[in-house]
Amino acid sequence: LEDLAAALARISGGSTDPWLEEVRAEASAALAEAQLEDAMETLEAAEAARDAEALGTAIAAAEAAGASQAELAGPRRVRAEESLRLALPSRSQHALRFAVTYAETWHPQARDLPKAREELKLEVERDLARSRLSAAEQHPENHGELVAAIRACHDLLEEWEVKPAIKVLREWSLRIVEY
Repeated sequence: LEDLAAALARISGGSTDPWLEEVRAEASAALAEAQLEDAMETLEAAEAARDAEALGTAIAAAEAAGASQAELAGPRRVRAEESLRLALPSRSQHALRFAVTYAETWHPQARDLPKAREELKLEVERDLARSRLSAAEQHPENHGELVAAIRACHDLLEEWEVKPAIKVLREWSLRIVEY
C-alpha cells in the first residue's frame, strides 16, 4: 500500500495525457480498495478479539477508508457491549458516560445498557454527595449542614469516605461542649 501510494504521488495530476490520467485514476481506485480491504481485515480481527479500544480505532479507519454503515453496524454493536461490560465494574463516571452514550447511539438494545444507565446515575449522585460532604467539612461551625450531609451520604458512599466528616463533626461537637 505504501509503495502504491508513493507511486501514485509521483504521477503528475496536471498531465494532459489521457493515458496517464487513466493510469492515475486506476491506481487511485486500487489504492482505495486495498486500504478498505486492509481496514476491514483489521476491523474483523478487533471484533473477533472483542477489544473495545482496538475496535474504536478500527471502526474509525474503516469508516475513513469508505466502509458502509451496514459494514460497521456489527462492530459498533460489539464495541458498545464491550464498553458497557468494562465500564460497569469500574464505577468511573467518565467510562460509564462514554459507554452509555455509545450504546444509546449504536446499540440501544444492549443487554447491560439499563444497568449502566442506573450505575451512571448513582455515580453522579455519589459525586454530588462527595462534593456536599467536602463543602460541609470545610465549615464545621454549620454543624446542621454537616449532619445533613453525613446522613445524605451514608447510603451512597463507602464508610471510609464518610468517616473523616464524622470525625470533624465529633471534634466540633467536643469544642461546643467545652465552651
